[in-house]
Amino acid sequence: MPPCRSKEVSQLNRGRILALHDEGKTYRYIEECTGVPKSTACDIVANYKKYGSATPRPRPGRPPALSPQTRRSIARYLKLYPEKPYYAIAELDGTVTERQVQYTANQMGLQRYVACQQPYLSQKMIDARLDWAKNNTNQNWDWVAWADESTIDTGEQPVRPKVTRKQGEAYLPKNMKGPLIWLELLPRIAGKKGRSRGGGLTSAGYAEQVLKGPLKEFLDELEAEQGHKILIVEDGAPLHKGPQAREARAALGIEQLAHPSGSPDLNAIEPIWRLLKSRVFKVPGARRNADKLWKVAKRVWDELTVEDINKHTGQMDARVQAIKEAEGGLLSSRQFIRAKYVYSTLFSMLTLLYIKKNGSR
Repeated sequence: MPPCRSKEVSQLNRGRILALHDEGKTYRYIEECTGVPKSTACDIVANYKKYGSATPRPRPGRPPALSPQTRRSIARYLKLYPEKPYYAIAELDGTVTERQVQYTANQMGLQRYVACQQPYLSQKMIDARLDWAKNNTNQNWDWVAWADESTIDTGEQPVRPKVTRKQGEAYLPKNMKGPLIWLELLPRIAGKKGRSRGGGLTSAGYAEQVLKGPLKEFLDELEAEQGHKILIVEDGAPLHKGPQAREARAALGIEQLAHPSGSPDLNAIEPIWRLLKSRVFKVPGARRNADKLWKVAKRVWDELTVEDINKHTGQMDARVQAIKEAEGGLLSSRQFIRAKYVYSTLFSMLTLLYIKKNGSR
């Protein structure tokens, strides 16, 4: 147990001690009159003579565990390696713990955030994005369907990289990682999903397995239900632009709505893949083999509700306006917030879920 400490001498007793001392009384007499030990009374008088006040001096407390030099060392590592977690910074320094690194980062106003991701945009791509925004001003997005595909690997880890930064520094180049930007735009209504046959998907495979199959069926159903033509949006993946895919679209009467290259932020269904993967990999044993992964992915897909998708509904009119404000460049969060939010119904076609075995090509 810690030692029992006596109470602090009150200001009244301190004044009495000083008054009795001024009268020439001895410390023994002062102890008998006030009940304060002689040594304490002597300290009170000495402090009064030294500092001119009877008020107790502030106590310095426990000395800091980290020296200024160590704190500067931690700060230097945090700035040099913002992508490294706190435990890795502690290992680099070699003299501190993860908890001490975290405390120092907090004192500096730094926190761990998910790294924003950006695509590379050439001037030609920026001009194309701006033209896209101008051409799609007042576009009726209820007449648009979205097609996309993704992969799930048995060895994949759906973890988004993090960086150490201050609040409001998300879009600094040093805090942006990876080749893609991930923005929350999801379709309101999800369509069919399938698994490709064979290895990787080519333009010929896309034409046979997707365009002439589930995509055409899905578009026919939508057009019969809505009573008008539905345009399809496909990104710039090679399998979408190959000759077989172009010929199949022409033969089937499938019309495209142009989509600028390098612009996943303008594809309304990109983030649903992350939602799907995050839920799939939470299922124990899901990555045991490709067949097990497919079964789990299909079950998770079937369990997605309209609410799961609606909470990420893309505001395409607002996105168009934000692109114009950015003059075709990357969108910042502030630019998007300033844009007018218009909630539109997006009919989506999630055409393909290709699962490959770990290490296969």
